Amino acid sequence: VGDDKSPVLDFRLRGIGSAITAHARIPGELKVKDDFGLREVGAAIRVDDDETADTAPGGTGPAPGEPPFEVAAATFGESLARSAVRYETTAMVDLTQWNRVADENAAQNRIRPGMLFSLRFTATDNFGPGEPHAGQTETMTFRVVTREKLVEDLRRRQVEQRQELERITDEERLAAG
Repeated sequence: VGDDKSPVLDFRLRGIGSAITAHARIPGELKVKDDFGLREVGAAIRVDDDETADTAPGGTGPAPGEPPFEVAAATFGESLARSAVRYETTAMVDLTQWNRVADENAAQNRIRPGMLFSLRFTATDNFGPGEPHAGQTETMTFRVVTREKLVEDLRRRQVEQRQELERITDEERLAAG
């Protein structure tokens, strides 16, 4: 029997890019493995005001540190079976749990355009010898933008993809003769 290792997690976004609105839902596929069984799977978030993220108060020098991650509610497609060594499911974090006001710029909303939103999924295993081990996915960071900015970016990408498709079609026509 080998030493107990930390859980290994992998999260793949589904249908979403690096820009999100303040009321986004962040969906994906989550895969978690552990050698002796899982106890708990969850999510953690961090919110940075982009304007102050790079500088200390007063705008002088680097910030003293990033805010810590905090536990967040996530929705999982399947429930975690007791002591499962593999857990594969859909997972989603909904920003409306922090942003209840429809106006995305409302001061009551914790996450607003211009901020950075970071997300990672976490897992804790059963006790091996000693304390339980924790693992996490890579941290995904999203820029929060207005709905108008997101639509503008999507339209720009759509035009770029259409132009690329036309270029490939023209190249194939020329090659065919």
